[in-house]
Amino acid sequence: MPLLSAFTPLGLLELSGETSDAEHIYTTLRAQLEKSFDLSPGTHAEARLYALSIQMAFARAIVKRVPREMHPLSCYDLLTTLEKDWACVPSASDTLYDRKLRLAARKLLMRGSREEALVTDLTAAIGADFIKVKSCPIGSAANFPTSATTAGTFPTPARAPKFYKLLTSIVSTTVRVSVQLQCINTSAFPLAGENLTIEPEIAGVSEAFTVQTVTSAPGVTDVCTITPTAPFARAHSVGGWAVSAAPLWLSNRYQLEVIISDAASRNAEKRRKVNETMARHCKSCERWKLVAASSSTQVGPFVFGVGHNIIGATALGATPTNF
Repeated sequence: MPLLSAFTPLGLLELSGETSDAEHIYTTLRAQLEKSFDLSPGTHAEARLYALSIQMAFARAIVKRVPREMHPLSCYDLLTTLEKDWACVPSASDTLYDRKLRLAARKLLMRGSREEALVTDLTAAIGADFIKVKSCPIGSAANFPTSATTAGTFPTPARAPKFYKLLTSIVSTTVRVSVQLQCINTSAFPLAGENLTIEPEIAGVSEAFTVQTVTSAPGVTDVCTITPTAPFARAHSVGGWAVSAAPLWLSNRYQLEVIISDAASRNAEKRRKVNETMARHCKSCERWKLVAASSSTQVGPFVFGVGHNIIGATALGATPTNF
């Protein structure tokens, strides 16, 4: 049991029956100075000696805590500093214990993107709401489209890419429509027969098309009107990008499903934590999506994309899986 006394104030009290550091320091200093000063209880010199021993004991206690402060699960004074070092951003509802767990999981990033580090980090981020990370088996990997010949353009490295912005929206997907393009970054007008990929940054919306005709007004160098060889397959908005150097070819080999509880999928803060964790672990070629579990044996129903599905599951359907 700890010994309560004037030498064990809050901060120096330990679960030990041994004499405290403050009392040891006080006894040592008193033995050295009592022949030169009046150190009887209540004197000014004795009060200063007591205060000095308490201050030195606190300093020694801080030095003792230094090894613990370097470990995420036992730190306290350096918690905020370590969070900055490891780029942890606690939310307003996180407890002190939640922050320490998150920090401990973040240090696992030194082990790379191995599954065990990812699972530990996601568990620390949202707790029991995280269920599983599911990757695509090599035997089930698929490409969309199956052939790259219809997927867009594959220019040589020496060829400068062209960038355009849509000035008119594309609504009809049954008849060919002409659209206006604005040349960006001194790009030249597209050429008849040239392949362009429209909105390549949006999965499920992007598509490739071939230019049939190009017209421009006299004296205009940055705006032209083009007509594709076939109707557009999807709708596109004003301001969308059309480029000559972005092949539309997707694969689900590096696509991950992060299976979380239904409640977590509707919680914006928990979705933020999961996405932040995945962004730190995943390579640049990997993609992920959050999937809500509707029972202990299946996920979904959910939508994978508009117009096509590249991961081998039925769109708008429930996907059985083994948890």
